[in-house]
Amino acid sequence: MELDAQLRQAIKEGKPTYIRIGKKGEPNLFNEEASLGIGKASLLEKGEKFLILSIGPLTGEALEARELLRSENIEVAVASMGSVKPLNHEFLAQCMSENYTHWISLEEHHKTGGLGSALLEWLSERGSKGIKLKRMGIEDNFIHELGTQSYVRENQGINAKGIAAFVRSL
Repeated sequence: MELDAQLRQAIKEGKPTYIRIGKKGEPNLFNEEASLGIGKASLLEKGEKFLILSIGPLTGEALEARELLRSENIEVAVASMGSVKPLNHEFLAQCMSENYTHWISLEEHHKTGGLGSALLEWLSERGSKGIKLKRMGIEDNFIHELGTQSYVRENQGINAKGIAAFVRSL
């Protein structure tokens, strides 16, 4: 659903657009009421204290991590950001007002120059108001091991188990 909405919007606007997509048959994570498109974020699950702001195919891993943590009475909110640029400023402002004190950006991309960096800049310009942002993604170096997508995610700590361990460490 998300990709479909973004592609339709990109075609309609007729401007150069970059959309990074998964290729493993990712499940639909959105309900019918979700506001989808470029620059539109959606809160998929509410939580307390922790908010995972994810982009792309890793959102499914974030939802799995949420279930792992829920069994330990740790309630984590999960949001799909829809795009890195533009960011959904209204959505982020709403998240600030919800008292999530720990934000975690999650992306299948280097930590630098992606969603986490954009969120750091956004928070910096507005004053973080006690929010601690931590970034999860690929370290800024080359990956010299090849394998399946699940192997690389596990190796980089961005699969459901890695995300859950990261949240526990905060």
